[in-house]
Amino acid sequence: MKPNTSIIESGIAIWQKVPSAWKFSILSVTLMRVFYTLWSFIFLSAFPLVVQNQEFFGEQIVTVFDLHTSQSYAYQRLVDEELLTFQKFDSQHLIDTKTGSMWRFSDGKATLGFYEGRSLSPAKITTERLFPYQGVSVDADPWLAIWQRFDVNWYLAISQDGYGKVSGDVHFPPLYPLLIRLVSLVFRDDFISALIISQFALYLMVKLLYDVFTEWGSEAIAKSAIFFLLIFPTSFFFFSAYTEALFMTVAIFCLRAIQSSQWHWAGFWLCCAILIRLQGVALLLPLAWSLLQTRFRNTRFVDLFFAGLGPMVAIGVYLLIRARGGDPSIIPFTETNLHARIVPPWDNLIYSARYILNGTAGYIDILNLAALVLFSILLVVHWKKFPLEYGLFSAASLVVLTMRLVDTQPLNSMIRYLLTIFPVFYIFGIFARNKWVNRLMFVCFLILNLFLSAQFFLWGWVA
Repeated sequence: MKPNTSIIESGIAIWQKVPSAWKFSILSVTLMRVFYTLWSFIFLSAFPLVVQNQEFFGEQIVTVFDLHTSQSYAYQRLVDEELLTFQKFDSQHLIDTKTGSMWRFSDGKATLGFYEGRSLSPAKITTERLFPYQGVSVDADPWLAIWQRFDVNWYLAISQDGYGKVSGDVHFPPLYPLLIRLVSLVFRDDFISALIISQFALYLMVKLLYDVFTEWGSEAIAKSAIFFLLIFPTSFFFFSAYTEALFMTVAIFCLRAIQSSQWHWAGFWLCCAILIRLQGVALLLPLAWSLLQTRFRNTRFVDLFFAGLGPMVAIGVYLLIRARGGDPSIIPFTETNLHARIVPPWDNLIYSARYILNGTAGYIDILNLAALVLFSILLVVHWKKFPLEYGLFSAASLVVLTMRLVDTQPLNSMIRYLLTIFPVFYIFGIFARNKWVNRLMFVCFLILNLFLSAQFFLWGWVA
């Protein structure tokens, strides 16, 4: 008993010496990781087989995705000019609601009922387009594989094979895939390595945000602000192999370097930010403004040189990747493979409003526009609640993010991109002092979080 007691007491003593910011980060991020693990366990148990009747580019299809094995199937729903609707029957069969016939989804053959002996025609669209793994192997563990969705596979494909294997991969900057490649030298698994990078970046990001928000106000506000960031409807992306946490960590380092006039470090972190996400160019505005405020007095030439060199190197590296990748648009004014192009922000907003008003939009399009409007209003109204450098970064980020228009979905992924405009969450922290507003935000954020993360698990495009 004494040795165990001694170990516990030593652990408590060590924990008491941990700074408050790190304590809060470790506890909050770990609890959210447990939360998402439990949620994914419930989901895997309740929905092991996902059956969806849908129209995809004019083709009526039924898709089947097994969350336990990551096997997928897609068939046409038309049989003898009858449009059938399918439901799951058991672990191997579907049933159509019109005739009650049972269909084996592994080969599309009816085994019982009116259509017995008939077979569904394979869908013209491939399952790879419906469930795009970009040629990357699926993790064998369903607990992990449920997080291997969309952009994750782009990063893994680049890490494993470099640029050029998957059409359109030059849209993704190289630093995150490079880090995955380096970390995988130790862990021998690209997906595990990507998750480790994002997880540790998240711990560091929350610690930094705690420090920043505490400098702006009280610890109570800082904790509330981070809490609402971690339960924001799209915060589950922090816990997958996405770049949000890593980008935000680097952006905070850059802004703090700008505030302390460490121009060479500001240039370095700005370079890293751009090579993680193109949104990093938004950091150029606070850097340029802060340098102009000094009128270059007491500023060494070497510091100015490296402050300017960082972003130029990042932009040069990215353009070189696009040029070597054979993309027709070296400067990313257009992204042919992703149906995207650069437009003035107001064109994107108008397109989004029309898209919603003409009835072709889905719920995610409405959420994207609503979230953008909310963040814009909060930023304008509460501009003076945080240092100007952070306000300039936030404003520039909004402009940069709304300049990319995707023809198939205006304001594409906006509700996820807004996570990185972290000063707005400080405003949420202030609002949370009102208990009724606190409860309303908590309920709305959590319900949307559970719903959107479930859609993400099911390969639903939410951001």
